[in-house]
Order: sequence, then structure tokens, then C-alpha cells
Amino acid sequence: MADSRKKPIRNASAEKFLPAPEIRDRRLFQYALLTWIASSVGIISDLILGWSKPGDIGPGGIIQVGWADYALWRPGVSMLLASVAFPFYLLGMVVLFEKTRASFPRLARLLRITGFASACGWLLTHAFFCCPQYVFAYLSQKGAPTVAENLATELLWMLFPSLLIFMLLMAVTLLLLAGAILSGKTGFPRPVALLSPIPVAVILSVLRLTFPLSALVLGLTTASVHIGMFLLFGYITVREGRRK
Repeated sequence: MADSRKKPIRNASAEKFLPAPEIRDRRLFQYALLTWIASSVGIISDLILGWSKPGDIGPGGIIQVGWADYALWRPGVSMLLASVAFPFYLLGMVVLFEKTRASFPRLARLLRITGFASACGWLLTHAFFCCPQYVFAYLSQKGAPTVAENLATELLWMLFPSLLIFMLLMAVTLLLLAGAILSGKTGFPRPVALLSPIPVAVILSVLRLTFPLSALVLGLTTASVHIGMFLLFGYITVREGRRK
């Protein structure tokens, strides 16, 4: 006797507009949690680096007047904490790759390429600030403020081309991720795109322009990338932790 039960009719044209089913993988929760913790270490690292008396000196206003009075241990400790935090961000890249792979396989592969390529320069971006800062503080405290400014400026110009390459790679990665989230096909609500580092950096940059004399805002602006990672992976960690 033929089976009279009706089988569900699949509509391929409609299914392609639906979010892909989420992968139930405890590993993603663990990776997201480690990235979240690492981002908090990164925030501390950048606050140690960037919290100072505001007052722009040199190209792009990167060198600050307050660097002259820095305790010389600060750049070294900041580099140490960043060295601990950055490797765990690779786990975060794995999470983002997995979250986009089902719906956007080509985009996921591109994210993997740009994300891991930019990872090669994450610590360099931190050294871009730490090394000139240490030189400026050391020479200023030794009574050579003019030499301090000139040498710190030259270090910035020397490191800038390499920094630019990796910053562009990271910007492309984050923009691709935001686009995937905004499409609504990654399983994340669209507003989650606002938690990524680029929108956070824009908001904090506006605050920096609004409160140019605030040491706190200067420190938070320095830590904007880590703050964005903290918010994004905090959400992902909670979301993954609640799934059965």
C-alpha cells in the first residue's frame, strides 16, 4: 500500500533567502569566550598605552604631550599584554568564518584569507604606538625634548607603510563581516553589525573630537578596536552559551 503521508514540499527559490541553520558546535562557544577574554586584556593594554594628557604633536596628532611624563614601564607592559591578547583573536576569526560559511562560502573563504593575513601585522600595529612612545618619554625625561619629538616622528613614518597594509586588510575583513551580518543570513540580528570595531571606532572618534582635552576619551579611542571586539564577541559568547 502506498504511503499516503504528505512529504513537505521544498521550495529552493524561497530557501535561498532564509538564514542558514546554525552549527551546534561547543567549540565555537569556547573560541568566542577566549576571544572575549582576550579582548578585555587588549583593552587594558591600550588604556595603559593611550591614557595620557591630550595635546597633539607630530604627524596625525599621534604623539601626545602627556607622553613626556610617561612611566617608562608602560609601553613595555602594554606590548606584553597585547602579545598575550592577539593570538587568541585568531580563534575569533575561526568563529566568524564558521558563522558565514554556510550562507556565504565564498565570502567565508575571503574572510579567512584577509583575516589571517591581517593577523600577521596585529602586533606591529601595537608596536607602531609603543616604540615611538617609549622613545619620546625616555628622551624627554633625559632633557632632550626636541630630539624626542624628531626621533619619535621618524619612527612613526618608518613604521607607517607596513601599518597601512595590515590596517587595510583588517578594515576589509571587518567590512565584509558587517555586510554579511546586515544581509540577515548569518543568524545574527542586523544591529549586531554595529558592535564591530569600525562603528565603535567611529563613535569614539566623534567623542574624541567633542572632548579633545579628556584623557579618558583619548584612552578609549586608542582601545576602540579591542572595545569593538569585546562587544562583538561578548554577544557571540552569550548567544552560543544559551544554545542547547
